[in-house]
Amino acid sequence: GVNTGAVIFGLGGTWNGFQPLVVRPFVIRSINETVFTNYQDYVSTTIGAEFTYTLHSDWQLNAGATFSLLDYTPIPGTNAGAFAHTDDFYRLSLGALYAIRPQFQVGPLYEFSAGNGPDPNTSPNFTRHVIMLRFVAKR
Repeated sequence: GVNTGAVIFGLGGTWNGFQPLVVRPFVIRSINETVFTNYQDYVSTTIGAEFTYTLHSDWQLNAGATFSLLDYTPIPGTNAGAFAHTDDFYRLSLGALYAIRPQFQVGPLYEFSAGNGPDPNTSPNFTRHVIMLRFVAKR
């Protein structure tokens, strides 16, 4: 074996200090396998928050933001161009939900995401805009 020295953890919470607003912040750190042959793994650190604001009993606004860092660890002794590097990812979302019934909601969602890093072979350099219509069923 090859070891990666990193602390892994997850922490989340809920804040509801203002009645119609619910904030759910979180931090997650993990070690993950990678499909790239010159790297043994990567350490992922993600911080973010989700927001829900109740406008009326039938309408909700939703928003979210996350930022992730992926630190890649090359396999020791690999000389095939592998180098320790970090990719970063961003995600922002904004949406609304209308409750047709208490168990069913429908509404639009806009999401922006981007990723970038220094390695042209393994780093995903992109920006993405997604518009979708969500259907939510709950008990």
